[in-house]
Amino acid sequence: MANKNKNKGYATGGGGFATVEAYKLARTNISLSIIKQGCKRVLITSSVAGEGKTTTACNIAAAFSKQVNSRTIIIDCDLRKPTVSKFFHLKSAKGLTNYLVGMCTLDEIIQTVPGTELSVISSGIIPPNPSELLSSQAFADMLDELSLRFDYIIIDTPPVNIVVDAIPVIQLVDGVVLVAYQNKSTFTELDKAVDSVKQHYGKLIGIVLNGKRFKSKKTQYKPYRQQ
Repeated sequence: MANKNKNKGYATGGGGFATVEAYKLARTNISLSIIKQGCKRVLITSSVAGEGKTTTACNIAAAFSKQVNSRTIIIDCDLRKPTVSKFFHLKSAKGLTNYLVGMCTLDEIIQTVPGTELSVISSGIIPPNPSELLSSQAFADMLDELSLRFDYIIIDTPPVNIVVDAIPVIQLVDGVVLVAYQNKSTFTELDKAVDSVKQHYGKLIGIVLNGKRFKSKKTQYKPYRQQ
C-alpha cells in the first residue's frame, strides 16, 4: 500500500504534490467525458492484476469528494480480493454482499472515511458466486437507489481479462476507466481489455498510467511566475 502524506484521503506513493494533481486531472477528464444530468457512475478496472486499479479508484473517489457539493461514494465490487476498506482503514464486516443477500439494509453498509466527505461500501463477506451477485437485479436496484443520493459513484471491479465479474457492471455505468502500469502492462492485454469493454457496450473514457517515476523533487512542481 502506498504511504499516506499530508494530502488527507490520498495515497501518493511518494509522488506528493504531482501525484495529487494527477488524480485531480483524472477527475476533471472524467467529468468532461460524462455529460449528463444526475449521478455519474464510473467503473475502474484493469486488464490484469497488479496494475494499481484499486489505488487509482480510491484516489479518484477522494478527488471527487473534495469538490464542493459533490457527494461521492466508492463501492468495492472486487468481491474476490477486496482491498478498498483496507485502503481507507475501515471495517468490512458488513458490506455489499451482505446487503445483496438480504442480511442488512443499505444504510447499514455505507461508511464515511473519517475527516472526509467520502462514503464507502466495502465488499462484505467473500461470496462463492461474485459474478452472479453483480449481475443480479438487487445490485442494479441498489445502484439506482444510490444514484438518488450521490453525484458520483466510483466502482472498483476485478481485472476484466481475468474474471467476468465486471462485465454485467459495465452495462450499468456511464463510463469505464482502464488502469495500466508502466513497463508491466502489455499492449496485447490492453487491447483485449478494450475489446471486452466495447463488446459489452461500455463507454471507455480513458486509460490511467501508473508507475511513472518522478526523476527528482525539483521536477515535480514549478510555481507560477508573474509575466
